[in-house]
Amino acid sequence: MPLLFQHKIGLEDRPIPIDGIRTLLQEARSEYPWPRRTCTTYAPPMRTVFVFPTGERAETVASLDRHLPQQRKPWVLAGGLYIDIDDEQTGYLFSDWDPDDVAAVEAALGHQPTWAVQIDISARIDGTAEVHQLVALLLEHGGVATDDYSDRPWTLQEIESGAEFDGLRFFEFRTYHELYHQR
Repeated sequence: MPLLFQHKIGLEDRPIPIDGIRTLLQEARSEYPWPRRTCTTYAPPMRTVFVFPTGERAETVASLDRHLPQQRKPWVLAGGLYIDIDDEQTGYLFSDWDPDDVAAVEAALGHQPTWAVQIDISARIDGTAEVHQLVALLLEHGGVATDDYSDRPWTLQEIESGAEFDGLRFFEFRTYHELYHQR
């Protein structure tokens, strides 16, 4: 049976057959119908933000547990933000990062972090307000965050002030799409 890709579930990888993907897509289409040819708005794919808080990993986990109780692996916020801790030892942190991006995070923090909070934002929601609130919570005592749309780490002060770099603010996916993908 042909395989489409590997799907990460917890710490295990398992292949998903193409037929399984087709079934999932058919179920999604029937549950969430959308106009195929008349859609004129941009629907972003799954987006990711990495947050590198200062302090200990256990402190960050405790904070997430307090604010998102009775859940973990992943924590879920607003039905569309999936939050987990990633690290170099048991996870995939930095495994597919450009070395310059890793160096930028290292320069911003003064060391290369060994763990991060990974926030995956579903395409089903805008998520901008929720991402900003969660990042503010996680960076309350310092650190930086990265998004899919800029090649720099962002401090909480830069995010909250709406600072722009290369014409973009933090997590500004619509503007990024307009600048780089529309012709």
